[in-house]
Amino acid sequence: MLSRFLAAQQTELHKIPVGPFFGFKRDGDAMDPGTSLSEGFIIWIGTDSLRSDPALIKELERLLVGTALDGVYISALDETREAIHLAREEFARECEAIRFDLTDTKDNAPRTFALQRQIKRLTGEYLLGDLAGRGFLPGYGFPTDVVNFDNHVFVKGEQLAPKPGDVSPTSDSANRRFHLRDTPSRQLDLAIRDYSPGTDVVVDGRVYRSAGLTLDWKRPVTEENSRNIQSLGVAWRCKNCGATGTTHVDPKVCSSCGLENLITHRYLKPAGFSCDPWEKPHDKIEEVSFIKPRTAWVAAQG
Repeated sequence: MLSRFLAAQQTELHKIPVGPFFGFKRDGDAMDPGTSLSEGFIIWIGTDSLRSDPALIKELERLLVGTALDGVYISALDETREAIHLAREEFARECEAIRFDLTDTKDNAPRTFALQRQIKRLTGEYLLGDLAGRGFLPGYGFPTDVVNFDNHVFVKGEQLAPKPGDVSPTSDSANRRFHLRDTPSRQLDLAIRDYSPGTDVVVDGRVYRSAGLTLDWKRPVTEENSRNIQSLGVAWRCKNCGATGTTHVDPKVCSSCGLENLITHRYLKPAGFSCDPWEKPHDKIEEVSFIKPRTAWVAAQG
């Protein structure tokens, strides 16, 4: 439904930033009411002309056959409209939380600068990944949150990567754009364990030591966007009820029980991982080290 609507608007899902879709400018200010694509989608999906479209009804019936919504395509449309409405409200709360902190830190220039960059990152995220992360789009089978392990920073034809300040043809933007296609990749939830700095990664029979993170989360990768604003956040867990969650600002109380007894950890969402450019890889695959994963925080919502 969303792709059909966006096609009518002559735009594409994978090119839209999430902020303007939900009605927010890059600086976090709200757009004029009724001008966002999400509002247009909510109105469009409720129109009688759409719900009585024979071609659409036929497509939905074919798509929903054998599911819990088999034969009740109207319910599927209603639930889609409600889901995008809830996603829009959730995004608005995230923006408002950062904007509230901005008004409270006018005399703290470094914190103000950090919050301004944070809200630009939030509104500049790709819509496809954001909707998949919120559960509106199915995450299974979608190439979202896929990160690379860049082992090309070490060798190019068995030569060490150039030292800082050296000029090398291998560092131009054209190569930066395409060389990640040849590097291994994982879903982020697996990459955090498999590519964690300090872990040895086996690539084509050679063992590379993961040593850090890459910061260019936009695609295609170019020299120009290699200094992207990073995704910083806070993970929290309530000592009272065990609820967990993530937010872009420091949480004051638990969203489930309302108490202030929280454990918090700041985190950076990695855009990718990189080997140590000055540590030569080896072929002793029996001598591979790994970082023991920490116990995960798990919570169910619904």
